[in-house]
Amino acid sequence: MATIQFPEEPNPEEDANAITTTVKVWGCRGSIPRSEPNMVKYGGSTSCVEFLSSSGTRVVLDMGSGSYGLGQHMIGQYFGGGPDGKARNSGGNILITHTHWDHIQGFPFFVPLFIPGMTWDVYGPRGSAGSIRDSLSGQMQYDYFPVNLNYLGADIRYHDLTEGEFYLGGERPSPPPSTAASSINTDGDDNKKDEDDSDSDAEAETFCQEIGGDVRVTTHYLHHPCLTLGYRLEDTKTKVTLCYITDHEPYDMRMGTEGYTPSDVLSARTADDRHVDFIAGCDLLLHDTQYTAAQYKDKITWGHSTVEYVVDVALAAGVRRLGLFHHDPMRFDEQVEELVQLAKDRVEKRREDFANTACSDLEVFAAYDKQELVMERKSGRLRSSVLSRRSSNVSAISEPGGPSPSEEFCGNVALIFKDSSAAEPIASLLRVGCDVQIYTDAEEALSVAEKDKPSLYLVQQENGGEMTGVDFCRKVRELSEWGMEVPILVETNDHETLDSIRSDAEDAEVTDFVSKPYSPEYVRTKAHIAMSRSQCRWRKAVLPSDELVRLETLRDTGLLDSKPEERFDRLTRIASRAMDVPVAVVSLVDDSRQWFKSCHGLCAVETPRDQAFCAHAILQDNVFLIQDATKDDRFADNPLVTGGLVRFYAGIPLSITGKDRRKHRIGTLCLIDTRPRDLDAEGMRMLEDLGKLVEYEVEVSMASEQGKKAAAA
Repeated sequence: MATIQFPEEPNPEEDANAITTTVKVWGCRGSIPRSEPNMVKYGGSTSCVEFLSSSGTRVVLDMGSGSYGLGQHMIGQYFGGGPDGKARNSGGNILITHTHWDHIQGFPFFVPLFIPGMTWDVYGPRGSAGSIRDSLSGQMQYDYFPVNLNYLGADIRYHDLTEGEFYLGGERPSPPPSTAASSINTDGDDNKKDEDDSDSDAEAETFCQEIGGDVRVTTHYLHHPCLTLGYRLEDTKTKVTLCYITDHEPYDMRMGTEGYTPSDVLSARTADDRHVDFIAGCDLLLHDTQYTAAQYKDKITWGHSTVEYVVDVALAAGVRRLGLFHHDPMRFDEQVEELVQLAKDRVEKRREDFANTACSDLEVFAAYDKQELVMERKSGRLRSSVLSRRSSNVSAISEPGGPSPSEEFCGNVALIFKDSSAAEPIASLLRVGCDVQIYTDAEEALSVAEKDKPSLYLVQQENGGEMTGVDFCRKVRELSEWGMEVPILVETNDHETLDSIRSDAEDAEVTDFVSKPYSPEYVRTKAHIAMSRSQCRWRKAVLPSDELVRLETLRDTGLLDSKPEERFDRLTRIASRAMDVPVAVVSLVDDSRQWFKSCHGLCAVETPRDQAFCAHAILQDNVFLIQDATKDDRFADNPLVTGGLVRFYAGIPLSITGKDRRKHRIGTLCLIDTRPRDLDAEGMRMLEDLGKLVEYEVEVSMASEQGKKAAAA
C-alpha cells in the first residue's frame, strides 16, 4: 500500500491525530475488460476508482467492470457490521465521467444498488442523448439486461451535471429566523428589539454559516467524441486533491506526438493550457495514457492521450504524483512497465523545460487493480497551487426543475461553410435537438443575425468570401448584447492556421476553435459544451487597473494568512448585530482568492476569487449592493448563490495607501444574508463608518509591518 506524505513541521499532537484521505483503484483498463495471464499485475477491469474522504464520505468515480469488486467489498462490510454492531457503508456518491460502455458496464452488477436501506446519489453529464438516468437505464432495457433500472432496491437519486462545482457530504445548518425587516429600521420600537436581543444572541452563538461539505467537486469538460467530464476532488479537511482525467485527447493534436508546450502569451491561453490549469497543484493525478506518441498517429480523434503529453502537463501543473491510467486493452504487464519507464525518462527530459512549475519530486507509477493510496496531510494549511487555477463559475448540478437535455441543447444553430455538403455531416448530428441553418455566404448570415439570433455559430475561417471567420465573429460582437454573448466557433484547416490567427481571434472574442482533422462527433460535443457554458448567469469581475500595485499594497499590510485578532473580530460582530445580518466579513482580495481576516457567522477561511462578490466590490469607491443575487445575471449561477449561502450582499471597499502614496482597494467589509433584502441610506452610512474603522486597523498593521522590516534592516 503506497502512502503519500506531505512534509510539514513536526508536531507530536498532530502526529497522534493524523487524518487521511484514501483512494483505491478498482479498475484501470480502457475500452474493454481483459483477463489474461500476462495482465495479472495491472489487472483487466475497466475504470472504477473509490475516493474515501477523511470524514467518511465515499465517492465512486465511474462504474466500469471494476465496480463489481467494489460492490462485493462493500456488501461484506455492510452485512458484517462495525465494532458497534451497526451496518457500515450505507451508500455514497457515484460520479460518471461519460456514458461510453467501459465506464458504465458495471452499474447493473453493482450489488449495493439492489440493497434496500442504502442511499446513492448518481451524478453524470447531461448530453444530447438524454439525462444520466436515461443513459444508465438504456443498457438495462430487457433486450440487454434481465433487470430493469426501476427494480433496483436502494434509494437512488440522479443528478445531471454540467461544468462547475458542488460539494458532497456534511450537513449545513439553516440560519436562524430573521428578527428584523428587510431594511434597517430606525423608527421601530426599541423596547421590542431589546426583548428579542437575548434570543437572537443565542442563535448567533450557535449558528455558523458553512461553505460546502466534506468533498469539494469541480467538473471540467474534456476533449472526447462523447460529452465527458473530468473531476477534481478536494477533501476539505485534509486539503488533499485528486484529479481524475480519463478519455481525454490533446486539443492541439500535434501535442499528442510532440508533447505539451504552453502558450507564450498569458492572455491567449489555449484549451490545453486550461487543461493544465484544471489539474494545477493536485496531489494525485490519474490520467488517461492509453497511447504512446508513436501509436497516436493512427489513433487521432479517438479521444485518448499519449503518455508524453500527460507527463508534460503534469510537470507544467506542478502535480505531486502521476498515475498512468486507462491502459490500452492490448497492453500486457511487461508493456505497462515499459510505459512507466518511458514516462520516467520523459520526466527527466522535460523537467528543465518546466523548472518554474514542476514538482521537484514528481513520482510516476502505473495504476493497478486493488491499488490503495493513503494520502495524509499533517497540517490544515492549504498548499497553494503551483499555477493559478481558476475556480469553476457555476454550480455543476442542474436544477431539478431545469430544462431537459433536449431543451438545453435546442436552438437555432448556424453553420457557415464554403461547401454546404461539407457541413452536412455535422448538421445531421446537431439536428437532434436543434434547428440547423447552413449558409455559404458569411455576409448573408450576418444580415439576418439580429433577426434570427442563433444559439451558436460554426464558421469556417476560409469560407469562400472576403469575410474570414474571425472577421465575422468581430462583426457579430458589435451588433448587440446578444452578439456579445452568442458562442462562435471558428473552423480552421489545420493547427498551423490556428496558431497564425490566435491573437486576432482573442481580440475578436472567438469562443473556441475546431481544427482539422476532426470527426463530426467531436464538433457536436464542442457545440454542446459551448451552448452549455453560454447559459451561465455569472460574470467574473474584471481586474482593477491598479492590480499589481494593489496586490503589493495588500501584502505590505502583513495581514494575509495571519492569525485571528480581536480588534477585527470585534468589528465584524458589531457589523453583524448593528446591520442585523447573520454574516459579516473582513475580506482581503488576493490574486486568486479572497481571504477572510475576520468572519462572524461564516465557517470559512477563503473562497476562490472568481466566486467573490468582493472582487466586484473593489472596482468602485462606494457600497456595492446586491439585494437579491438570484435575480442578478452577474451572480445567479455563482456556487455561493446556487448553494443557498448568499442572497443579499453589501460591501464597502477598504482603501489603503500604498508605496506610491495613492489609495488602493485591497478588500472589503461586507455583509451577507441568506434572504433578499435592501439597505437604506442610513444603513449605507453606517457600513461606510464601520469600513473606516476597519481601514484604521489595517493601517495600524501596515505601520507595524513596516516597523519590523526597518528594525530588521
